Amino acid sequence: MAATTLPYIPTEAEGARFWSAFQNEVPRPTGLPQGYPKALNSPLAWTPDEVRRKESEWYLRLSEDDIKSIDDALAAFESQFSPLNDENLSKLSPETFNLPSSLIGRLRQVSDQCYNGIGFKIIRGLDPSKYTDMQNAIIYAGVASHVAPKRGFVDLGYERVISHIVNAVGENEPTTVKAPPGLTNTALSFHTDNCEIMGLFCLEAAATGGKSLIASSWNVYNELAAKRPDILSTLCGEWVLDTFKDYNWAPPRHRRFLDKSGEDKVIMRFSRYGMTGWQEERNPQLPTPTPAQVEAIDAVQFIATANALRIALVDGDMLFVNDMALMHARDSFTEDGQYLKRHYLKMLFRDPAQSWPVPEYAKNAWNKIYGPNLPDGGRKELWDPSYIPGLEGGEADNG
Repeated sequence: MAATTLPYIPTEAEGARFWSAFQNEVPRPTGLPQGYPKALNSPLAWTPDEVRRKESEWYLRLSEDDIKSIDDALAAFESQFSPLNDENLSKLSPETFNLPSSLIGRLRQVSDQCYNGIGFKIIRGLDPSKYTDMQNAIIYAGVASHVAPKRGFVDLGYERVISHIVNAVGENEPTTVKAPPGLTNTALSFHTDNCEIMGLFCLEAAATGGKSLIASSWNVYNELAAKRPDILSTLCGEWVLDTFKDYNWAPPRHRRFLDKSGEDKVIMRFSRYGMTGWQEERNPQLPTPTPAQVEAIDAVQFIATANALRIALVDGDMLFVNDMALMHARDSFTEDGQYLKRHYLKMLFRDPAQSWPVPEYAKNAWNKIYGPNLPDGGRKELWDPSYIPGLEGGEADNG
């Protein structure tokens, strides 16, 4: 089979051709996957203009009293669970990171916003420079436990619960570091992280650029259902994604980009990276993307880009995103020569009280991310409060 030469991010000329054809498309009456809704009617299905009018819903702004309560919870956890090793950090929970009921109530509303509202929320007001790496990790996981108490594994070994989003290859000096696009300073195409709630904690923003882009997968669904339901059928088929890693421990993944969740919900788990590659070509021994698949991943990228909300996160922001109904991307950025200046922590979360039905095809992945990883049914978590070079190859989904 021939290697694919699809671009990781399509060109502007390709976008212009897509929109010329899409806007003149006569709506097709057939092609919708069997049992799927003709439209998703929910606050989760939004356009940028609609969600901008709801900007007051984007933020939970912490008061000085809130921050003092978080500091008190941090100090209590540090005192009770010394030494701060993996075993003790794994005890972080709403019970061990105790906060006032008034703040807990607002954090629970963040979960509701993610699952039932516009799908994302930013907690603003913390100053990461006040804390050590360990303290920032504790604060992040502790606050997040009140939003969505179940943590997910971020690596293909299903052990680690924190991922550091940095430009691992640096800006200036030649490097042999291999990293997925999410761990460089390039722009990212739209993708999901194969979880329920994706969380980012901005420790330090880039010198320039690096805005987060968020788009509603449900809005993409509605646009395609109205004009190109056949593309939705293609997204429901099986896709073979290259991992660009040693297949002995990270073989190609089989995924549906679109799946039904219950009677009135769909889940999109999407990435171009495994189909197109980035800096490395997709393995020519894998199935060559069909013309319908190429058209489908381009359509998702173009519609999401046209309907994206750009958000500039500032130091201390915690962003929580419904990864089932929203997609995210990123602008390229610069660091003015300062290695690892832009630094985010990423964690994956789940709120069992709000969880959607998991599609049969996705259950295995969900169980690996959120379930036990020990033969006896237990769960062992590895924590990396500080960035450790060399772990980039273990990332599960990053671009």
